[in-house]
Amino acid sequence: PFLLQDHHVTGVSVNIHDQNYHSTPFTRNPDNLRRDLVAGNETIGKLEIETSDKGVYLIKKTNFLNTLNKRISSAFRTIETEKALGAYYKQLEEVIEKRTKELETAQEKLLRTERLAAIGELASSVGHELRNPLNVMRNCVYLLNMLQPNTSQKESTSTLKLLDQQIDNANNIVSDLLDFTKVRTAHPCEFEVTSLVAEKINQVSIPENVTVACPPQETPLHAYADPEQIGRVVINLVTNAIQSIRDRGSVQISSVMDDGNVWLKFADTGCGIPPENLNKIFEPLFTTKPKGIGLGLAITRRFIEQNKGGIEVQSTVGQGTTFSIRLPGIKK
Repeated sequence: PFLLQDHHVTGVSVNIHDQNYHSTPFTRNPDNLRRDLVAGNETIGKLEIETSDKGVYLIKKTNFLNTLNKRISSAFRTIETEKALGAYYKQLEEVIEKRTKELETAQEKLLRTERLAAIGELASSVGHELRNPLNVMRNCVYLLNMLQPNTSQKESTSTLKLLDQQIDNANNIVSDLLDFTKVRTAHPCEFEVTSLVAEKINQVSIPENVTVACPPQETPLHAYADPEQIGRVVINLVTNAIQSIRDRGSVQISSVMDDGNVWLKFADTGCGIPPENLNKIFEPLFTTKPKGIGLGLAITRRFIEQNKGGIEVQSTVGQGTTFSIRLPGIKK
């Protein structure tokens, strides 16, 4: 505006990096005065002035235009520098945020590794020692049940049953510790899936408020895996499913052959798993249950992967959870 106050100047045009800014009106013609806009050693655009005076006026205004050129170039360079610094600061913040998350993740892994190492030392030193008194306690419970007369009181029988269940719980914790700290090679062989599942269900303590069903297959399905490890997987998943049911509910176990693989599905009507925990449930020591040490699903995944299988989980809070296991199958 201050330039256009001169009665000789009728229009101004500034072009910077292909962006054009001009006064209204402005007419581009050969008599206009033009100067390159230079920032540093780089030509960044052009300054063009339309004037009604064609002669001495242009010469008089040369110094003024050169000064104006420098000011525009300097202002542009300042703006560009500020933009570059802004972009750099933003990029730096993103890098810092990313590095912070990576450090937090690395720290969590380090802490988990240290905890697992401590568990390994603990399991190897006391695991077998704990099993000896547990076996003695189980034998005592068995003998007491045998010695009781048929007219024994219900309270005594209930107490012995509770004691036996607690021995099972303690024994399972020891088994989890030993199974997790020992890397045992899988010994695969052919076995019939439904029979193995039925056998392992009988080893699980099922409360009265829960129904566990495993319908037999019209055509038996055969898998090629370590039956001992897969049996442990079945026990772990059925136990977890039962523990997730708070009132009354059911656990449905089904199997199917698909594309050379046997799929085992364990669907319960329990409390479900929150979405934020779905990616954590297979991590060692992660648990949301008041009891247990968080190794059951970690062991389950390890056993399945050792047998060249896979495991998937789907869950809805308040409706239930379905674990799907894939094992190498044998077509008959």
